[in-house]
Amino acid sequence: MKLAWSLARKVTGPAISCGLPHRPAGTLPIWSSARSSHQEEFGNMTKPQEDGLLKLIGDGCGIAGWHGHIGDAFRDRPTYHFLIGGQFVAHPPGWPDNLQPKEDYIDFDVTICRPDDPIVKGIKSFRLTSEQYYMLVDPSNEVLATTTFSGEHLWWIEDTVIPVVWKRRWDKGRVFYCSIGHELDDLKVPQVTEIIRRGSIWAAEGKQSGSTLLG
Repeated sequence: MKLAWSLARKVTGPAISCGLPHRPAGTLPIWSSARSSHQEEFGNMTKPQEDGLLKLIGDGCGIAGWHGHIGDAFRDRPTYHFLIGGQFVAHPPGWPDNLQPKEDYIDFDVTICRPDDPIVKGIKSFRLTSEQYYMLVDPSNEVLATTTFSGEHLWWIEDTVIPVVWKRRWDKGRVFYCSIGHELDDLKVPQVTEIIRRGSIWAAEGKQSGSTLLG
C-alpha cells in the first residue's frame, strides 16, 4: 500500500479544490505545515484551499501526521483544527515561541490508554525526552495514548491529562494524529515509529462506514 503521496508545503488551490483526481488509490496526504500567524514565511491557506482539503478528507481520503506539522498549522483556520481534532498551545516549561527549543525538552510518560486498539496493541507505555505538548482537543477523538503534566513548570496544570495519540473521523475520511515528533530522534523511538506507522496505514485503509470507526 502506498503512503507517500504528499501535499505541498503551501497547498495549491486548484489541486485541492478539484479533489486531486490523480491521487493513487489507497494513499493519504502526508501533511507539511504552514503555521499562519506563527511565522509569516510559513504562509497560509485560503478559504477555497481549506474547503478543498475538507472535501477531500470528507469524501474518504485519509490524513495522518504528527507534532506541529499537523497539530500547529493554520492557526487562523478553526475548521482545519476541527478536522484534525486539536491544536497545540504550549510545551512547558517554555511557550510556543521559545527561541531555544531544546530548553523545552523534559522527561515525560506516554500512557497507552486503549491497549486493545490495533494501532497501539502490544505497545507498552513508555518514557520520552522531548517537547510535552499541551493541546486543546476535541472530546469526540478516540484517544489512544495520553500524557500527564506534573505542574512543575506551570502549577495550575498539575495532573492535567492531555491526549498524545488519537484517531477520529471526518465524514467518510479517517484522521490520525500523534503529538510526538519534534526531531528525527523522536521518530526513531521504537514505540513512536510503530504507532505512527500503524496509524498512517489505518488512515489510508479506507472510508468510514456508518457511525463506527473501522479497524
